[in-house]
Amino acid sequence: LKSTTLEHSNMPEFSTIQIENIVPTVQSMLTNNKEKINQLLMRKSGYSWGNLIAPLEEIEDSFHRYWSKVSHLHHVVDSPALRESYNSCLP
Repeated sequence: LKSTTLEHSNMPEFSTIQIENIVPTVQSMLTNNKEKINQLLMRKSGYSWGNLIAPLEEIEDSFHRYWSKVSHLHHVVDSPALRESYNSCLP
């Protein structure tokens, strides 16, 4: 099975990252992550590691796996288009 940029793999597949898709992917991931966080917080009490912290860690890890690839590319093969996409996602 070939992994995608959103799945965990042992070696990052940098070739799967398209510069024009960085901003939309980050925006989509952030929107989805906010929704997941809101769903977690709807519980309003009885939080535990298993029902709050572990899911938050999974949300963060998923985003980090994608963003670390983008960040690495930015530092290694910087280009005006990549720099613009990278910088627009920083805020």
